[in-house]
Amino acid sequence: MERLSSLLAHRRSIWFWAMAGVLLNALCIGTPPFTDDFLQWAILTHHLQPAPHAGTAFGLFDLVDGPPALVQSLKASGRLLWCTSDSLHLAFWRPLSEMTHWLDYRLWPHSPALMRVHSLLWYGGLILLVGRLYRLIDDGQRPARSSLATLIFAASSLHFFVIMWISARNQLIAACFMVMALMAYHLWRTGKGTRYGWLAGLALSLGLLSAEAAIATMAYLLAYAVVLDQRERWRDRLIALLPFVLIVLAWRLGHVALGFGSTGSGSYVEPGMSARFAYAVAHRLPTLMLAELVGIGAGITQTMTLAAESVYAAAAATVIVLLAGLMAYFRLWAKPQVRFYALGALLALVPVCAINPADRLLLNSEIGMSALLAALFHQVAVNRHRYKGWPAFGIKSVVALLVMIHLVVFPLTTLISPVVTDRTVSSSSISEPLSIPDEAARPNVHAILINPPAPFLLFYYPLVRSYFGKANPASMQALANGGNQDLQLTVLDEHTIKVASSKSFVQPISRDVLTQPFKVGDVTHMGEVLVTVTEVSDKGEPLGVTFRFPTPLSDPQWQFYVWREPGYARLQLPEPGQSIQMPSLDLRKVVAQRLKGKSIS
Repeated sequence: MERLSSLLAHRRSIWFWAMAGVLLNALCIGTPPFTDDFLQWAILTHHLQPAPHAGTAFGLFDLVDGPPALVQSLKASGRLLWCTSDSLHLAFWRPLSEMTHWLDYRLWPHSPALMRVHSLLWYGGLILLVGRLYRLIDDGQRPARSSLATLIFAASSLHFFVIMWISARNQLIAACFMVMALMAYHLWRTGKGTRYGWLAGLALSLGLLSAEAAIATMAYLLAYAVVLDQRERWRDRLIALLPFVLIVLAWRLGHVALGFGSTGSGSYVEPGMSARFAYAVAHRLPTLMLAELVGIGAGITQTMTLAAESVYAAAAATVIVLLAGLMAYFRLWAKPQVRFYALGALLALVPVCAINPADRLLLNSEIGMSALLAALFHQVAVNRHRYKGWPAFGIKSVVALLVMIHLVVFPLTTLISPVVTDRTVSSSSISEPLSIPDEAARPNVHAILINPPAPFLLFYYPLVRSYFGKANPASMQALANGGNQDLQLTVLDEHTIKVASSKSFVQPISRDVLTQPFKVGDVTHMGEVLVTVTEVSDKGEPLGVTFRFPTPLSDPQWQFYVWREPGYARLQLPEPGQSIQMPSLDLRKVVAQRLKGKSIS
């Protein structure tokens, strides 16, 4: 134990953990591009030429940025599903991150591997900064504990996707500036000079211009003011925060004035919508914290019913309360640094509750959680002989399990993640669009995809095909979501088909049904195809829809395809008045088979 403590306390240990963290994730270099990576490739290689508005040089993070006419044009091409909100707007202000991608395409435009090396360098820098922050906060008094916290952070498998996904680099950059801001703020508040206050403000500003995720800086600054600031008067503590609040307000005003933000999507909840946001926090925050604690994927709740999600959130909250009790048992809450990291980690999760839970959203909170766990592990290791008896044995066993998860299971998970990603991401975001037969890839053909497994991925279909040198049809349009529902397709007449299901056609990212419900008789267009809603659920979700084509269904320009794992196959429509049933795709079975390198026939 003494040798291990000596290793952890070595002044160069955080450099070792930084290199270890980079090497642990280095296998991501060989994984294929993913979703927005193709969008950025298309823009920076001029396959797409959007007109980015003020505040962005290229529009790399402008997914849907324009008036309803733009949404209609994307529906006509099939990149957006017919049920997408006409007011959908998804555009994010990340000009500094944009420049790093521009640099990629100036230096190595044909090498996703080197682009990931670029991201790995940011990640290595982040680990070094985090390690330095831990030592600053501990004032160099507990180098072994600070080093252990750095190791836990570097070993986390929850960071893999942020590194692997080239277009998610903005989160790494924002996190680097966030940690710089926290270090400078600490030096300022501990009397090292006013210049550090200015540097903290500059770092916060640069972080916000890298990604909105840098708003988590305020979570840690508030936690610092509450717990660590040595000023006796609360007024002095809060006044010190005022310049940073003004920076955030200025950024937010610019963000809105320039037209950035998210509207019309059910996957994003504006914090200003107090009731819905409070509901989201109550359900998502425990789920996110549990993911940090034991590694259960944060996205697990996205396939649950609301009732199941509530039960899961309650169970997760119970586990978190038990952890707090565990910390109390070892008297760790008496330590101000522990309280600071705990409060910072908790508050850093609040902004990301506006988005559907995902592991990649945990990066900023993990800074506090890693230090929290390090304090627990270090306390038990150093004082292990003081805690005796069966209750203590049980509690120490729980701590040992957490050590096993974070220092053994997480690194092993990171090592196998490239294989898992290659077999799942490649199959979903690459193999699916490439499986559309070449016979459809003609400029006078509209490929009608009856039941794609994940309709939102159609946004990237033409980009993926172009990336791999394949021609595109005039459009690739989806009728329904085949991933989670049985479908009944009926040919009503020579121009019209009807698709019905017991579940909603809408995916949350494309429309917020709570604020924009459908009604029977609602009409929209999918290019020249007239779409009419004939049946809705009590929540306003479409369950039955007719599609009226301008020319007969037998016209060669309309080619109908159905998803049959592992790809699309041509569908012969039934005669007018007849129907066919399409069973839902068992996504769990599909994923399991793809992980084995097999397909379902």
